Amino acid sequence: MNTKKIEEVAVAAVRNEILRNDLLSDEIPVNDKTPSWDGEIWVYNNKKQKKNDLYGKVPVQVKGKKVSEFSKEGTKFPIKKVDLENYFTNGGILYLVIEMVDSDNTQIFYQSLLPIDIKKILEEMMEQKSIKKQFKKLPSTHRALEFIIRNFIHHSRKQGIPLISDIKVKEFDTYSTKIIVPM
Repeated sequence: MNTKKIEEVAVAAVRNEILRNDLLSDEIPVNDKTPSWDGEIWVYNNKKQKKNDLYGKVPVQVKGKKVSEFSKEGTKFPIKKVDLENYFTNGGILYLVIEMVDSDNTQIFYQSLLPIDIKKILEEMMEQKSIKKQFKKLPSTHRALEFIIRNFIHHSRKQGIPLISDIKVKEFDTYSTKIIVPM
């Protein structure tokens, strides 16, 4: 499979996951030329998906990875430092890695990279140009992606860049989180 086909299959796998949920929509073009992002996923509070029902949007990066068999728990994938810096200054990213045995057999892995997470990664990278990170397997439950997106939006709203840019990550060794579960 060539790189163009791998990207197309990866984006199709993400779109298929989005189509499983009436509250999600996307704008993820294939063969895009944007610098660090591949698109966005929107989450709504109503199936009609009108503007006034929009809960929020999440920028996404989609990467495909050809494998002979799927990783059991998670997969590792490199992320470039320059991309992390871009994600940091723009509120984070939902990074998706799609493993594929072939075009019909795919598995989605994800990493929610909020500004505080990215700041910590950048501090540990020091002069490295890229870093391999562990990605979690997307649960197969019907609304898993929606829950991940809602949590990302909730926490990214609380992590404005002015709030965290001048502090050390070590100060956040213990902080509480809130998980949003739609009814």
